[in-house]
Amino acid sequence: ANQFSSNSGINEDAVISKIQNIDPDFSAENFKSYASEVYLSVQEAWEKREWQTVRPFESNNLFNVHNRQLQEYIDQQKTDHLDMQNVRDIKLAEFRVDGSREILTVKLDASLLDYVTDDNTGKVLEGSKTVYQHRSYCLEFIRAAGVKTNAAKDMTVTNCPNCGAPTQVTSSGMCEYCKSVITTGDFGWVLNKYAKW
Repeated sequence: ANQFSSNSGINEDAVISKIQNIDPDFSAENFKSYASEVYLSVQEAWEKREWQTVRPFESNNLFNVHNRQLQEYIDQQKTDHLDMQNVRDIKLAEFRVDGSREILTVKLDASLLDYVTDDNTGKVLEGSKTVYQHRSYCLEFIRAAGVKTNAAKDMTVTNCPNCGAPTQVTSSGMCEYCKSVITTGDFGWVLNKYAKW
């Protein structure tokens, strides 16, 4: 039985052609591996409690929300473990242009072990170390309207989308090398929403 939420109502081909109409070099395959990489990086940063590492590809809004949520765990001396991550499926669910930005919504299905431990005793407070969770996530990526996919430039989460330098990003979302604020979507897709599907 499929334990993920249904894909009904999603017409991925229509979404892809809608994007390619205005951005011919857009590759669904490359975007999906990027989305998957972003998802796994976010999960890893959450467990390691090192939110700075995801600064380059989260919008200011989302980064601030996540940073605050993480701080609560740290203050309560709890760690949320996300183990055995497995991205099962990614569907490009919706694409729309909203004024000055483009919004691409992705449905990501993943299995994982999710449990919270007490930092002092190691005791499991919630979740399970053995029972897999099957979750469907809604990831919303945004970029400035009119930004095109640069086929020659790799979509990776580790390099500045503007200058290509390995990403050292300040807390304000600025690349330390070229000083561009790269978390606004002006250079490419950034994650703006991360929620349950």
